[in-house]
Amino acid sequence: MRLLAFCFVLMITFSLSAQEKYEREYRISDTEVPSAATAFVDALDFQKKVKWYLEESLVGETIEAKSRKNGRYYSIEFDKSGNLQDVEIKVAVNALPDDFRVNMFQYFDSAFDRVFKIGKIQEQFSGDTDAILRYLTEGTTSDKVIKKYEVVFNARKGEANEMFECTFAADGTFESQKTIILSDTDNLEF
Repeated sequence: MRLLAFCFVLMITFSLSAQEKYEREYRISDTEVPSAATAFVDALDFQKKVKWYLEESLVGETIEAKSRKNGRYYSIEFDKSGNLQDVEIKVAVNALPDDFRVNMFQYFDSAFDRVFKIGKIQEQFSGDTDAILRYLTEGTTSDKVIKKYEVVFNARKGEANEMFECTFAADGTFESQKTIILSDTDNLEF
């Protein structure tokens, strides 16, 4: 009976964490970064200094590189061994494809009482590391690169005004939604 109760508590915990997002970042030295991660970032030839962070979340720790290139903000996330998880590039709402914007706003209209402000939109690339690197450096497209968008925004759902993060497929099809757990100064934005 205790085992059954324990399993039930675990299921509830995992389902709640899957619907919430919490991140806390700490600046780290590039000497603390696995060589595979620094090699990937070095290949992108950033114009500005690369800043490294250790990021804690509800699902574990990752290493993140942040920098700029050609006026665009990059956030590159790796696991603790230096394996690429994803590359995110900040984009403006007006830079999104028209069909994506239409689908995104249709989802917002159906899921929320009111969306107050879109805070950040990022193109997200995941999949094969070499294919992502070729895409980012040469513009070579590949079916091994998965492109999505993450959108962070403030909205009202019911009585509460909260911050959310939604993930959409490249065409604007809704994929997932998380409520962001806020802390005063835990996240570093640039």
